[in-house]
Amino acid sequence: MRNGNNRTILICTMLGLGLISGCNDEKSFEKIREVSDIQAQEAARNGIAAEREYVDSKARAAEVDLERRQRFYQAVAGTYEGSIAGGNIGINGNSKNNFKIRLTLVPSLPRYVPKDRVRTWEEVTADLTGLFFKVQILQWNPESDYAAVGCVVDNVRPDIVNGVINIASEGCANIYNIQIAEENSAENEVDAIMSAHMAEAIIDGKLESVTQIQGKMRPSSNANIFTFSGSRVK
Repeated sequence: MRNGNNRTILICTMLGLGLISGCNDEKSFEKIREVSDIQAQEAARNGIAAEREYVDSKARAAEVDLERRQRFYQAVAGTYEGSIAGGNIGINGNSKNNFKIRLTLVPSLPRYVPKDRVRTWEEVTADLTGLFFKVQILQWNPESDYAAVGCVVDNVRPDIVNGVINIASEGCANIYNIQIAEENSAENEVDAIMSAHMAEAIIDGKLESVTQIQGKMRPSSNANIFTFSGSRVK
């Protein structure tokens, strides 16, 4: 009888230990799941934060690029007047007498004033894409101000590294290659190195305004190339 009781006690003890072990295993698995969930949530938060920082860093870099470009646009924007050398020629390549030239360059967007937030990548790239010059070109005989001929060209994007603005459009029979120049530069002498140095000073914030431009005009009606210069009047 005693042996039977001992076997019963042994069996009950083993069953009890099994139940306790099973409960401990379930609690361990639950703890592991909790830790895994916490780690997954933390990894997701870190991933979102890293992605946000990456996008913000791209936006900040684009903002710097936009500001450099705007410095050039604002420094060059304005109206320049001068004369055409090497011959007398009109807007369509026709021979005229003592022609003058006026170029007005207007930026398509105002300069952005930074606020207390980082703009989104989409906002900055929209400005980069939408920034260009609208240019009006007029040529006339100073003996008759009412005999001017000209054209308006949209979407003109300058080379801000070399200080060059190329204007070509179906609406203008001539092609214009313009470079920024120092004040009182030799008339009608285009200096590419000087233009590049000025452009660098502008985008670095060391030069705020251009006072003179020089360029070449290439008519569509003949093979001549005419030089011109212009000084800021506005």
